[in-house]
Amino acid sequence: MTVDSPVPDSSGAAAQSQISISYQHMEDRLLLRIACDGRDSRIWLTRRMVKNFFQARDKLYELLEDGQYRDPAEKAIQDFKEEAAMHQADLSIPYHADGLEPFPKDGPLLAVKIKFTPLKNGRIRLVFLNPDDLEAPFSLGPSDFRMLVHLVTEGMAKAKWALEPAKAGMADGPSGVMH
Repeated sequence: MTVDSPVPDSSGAAAQSQISISYQHMEDRLLLRIACDGRDSRIWLTRRMVKNFFQARDKLYELLEDGQYRDPAEKAIQDFKEEAAMHQADLSIPYHADGLEPFPKDGPLLAVKIKFTPLKNGRIRLVFLNPDDLEAPFSLGPSDFRMLVHLVTEGMAKAKWALEPAKAGMADGPSGVMH
């Protein structure tokens, strides 16, 4: 599952990039690949990390929407926006990492933490960290984040993980860390 989307680089500048999620049966993990900043960032997402990601999803939507997503009744609107973002995505393009530097060089980063911070330009900066605190950062706007959520949901279904992408109480405040 690949989406071709203008994912901004770590400075926030938009660049034509791709996001890909695939289920790796032998690892029982999702492999998230993001082509941006001239590199092919490869990140392992375990079942636990995906569960935590979905527990923070609604808080992240709220941060992206500048606090407009507070009422549970607004979920239908968020679902509609996610569907609209997916209609704009080109899922037929295969993921291409030709000419990109693999990051990390020795194989995918095993994410054990995700930090998120809202940016002044309306994006959210996501930083995946491994046990040694090696970082894989990138920032996403609202439609790109919705596309990522959709791809992770598809990957979760393919993995047959019995996870509910439901709301959960996250720490209050404009930034957080998921373990």
